[in-house]
Amino acid sequence: MGRPWLRRLGVAVLVVAALTVAPPDASPAPACDWDQEFLAALRVRGEDPPDWTITPDADGPGAAWVDLETRTATVSRVVPCRHVRGVVTHEWLHLLQSRVYGAAAAVAEYRVHPDEMELVADCGALLLGSGYTPYVRRRGGCGAAELAEAVRLIAAVLVPAEGSKEPQVASPGAKLLQLDSNQQPFD
Repeated sequence: MGRPWLRRLGVAVLVVAALTVAPPDASPAPACDWDQEFLAALRVRGEDPPDWTITPDADGPGAAWVDLETRTATVSRVVPCRHVRGVVTHEWLHLLQSRVYGAAAAVAEYRVHPDEMELVADCGALLLGSGYTPYVRRRGGCGAAELAEAVRLIAAVLVPAEGSKEPQVASPGAKLLQLDSNQQPFD
């Protein structure tokens, strides 16, 4: 009828193995501090925290938004902590759209081409290292035109007009960072 001692030996080996295998690291992942992520994202972009608003919930058009006329940015605490830097970077690109084009032109463009402006902001965020770019993901990548415009916006702040936060669009830095219009879409 078999060998009962073999079965007991197998069970004993399993018990010993279970007791000697180190348990998985039970230490929790480092906590994400929403406020620290937010402030770090602003610091990297050269923005002043008082110029940005934090709201406890998504009481506007989404989890974050920019008023292109007043050039004010709002980020809701509903944005998951792991996405705060990417969302701030995306909204910062919208601020650049308003600063570079002028508020009236940016508002007019957004009324006609909101998807394109969102995609340019996401492509710029992607270029600056954001891992959260939902517009790019939905579109399947950045086209050459969106990438070129994102680079133009980012380059515009490399050489601001003297004594101003306003970008100087025609800057030497902008020329250095222009993309070839024949460049393949970024995936």
